[in-house]
Amino acid sequence: MVLVKIVVQAYKIFDRVTIIDVANQLLKLDGVKSVDIKVNDVDAESIHLTISIEGIDLDFEKIRSTLDSLNTVISSVDEIIATKD
Repeated sequence: MVLVKIVVQAYKIFDRVTIIDVANQLLKLDGVKSVDIKVNDVDAESIHLTISIEGIDLDFEKIRSTLDSLNTVISSVDEIIATKD
C-alpha cells in the first residue's frame, strides 16, 4: 500500500511558528508534493486546522512527528487515499 493523500484535523498551539512554516516543513518530507492548510477556528490558545497532504508514498509517522515538533497535534485522520505499489 502506498499513501498518496492524507487529510487530518489538527490543532496548533499559538507560538511563533505560522501555518506557512508548517507547510514549508511538511514540503521538506520525502514524497510530499503539495500541502493545503485551512484554518477552521481560532480560540484563546490554539488554531484548529484541516491539513491536506498529497504526494507519493507518504510516511504518516514522519508527518505526525514533524507536526508534533511544530506544536501541532493531529486530532483525527479524516481521509486517506492509498494505491497499490
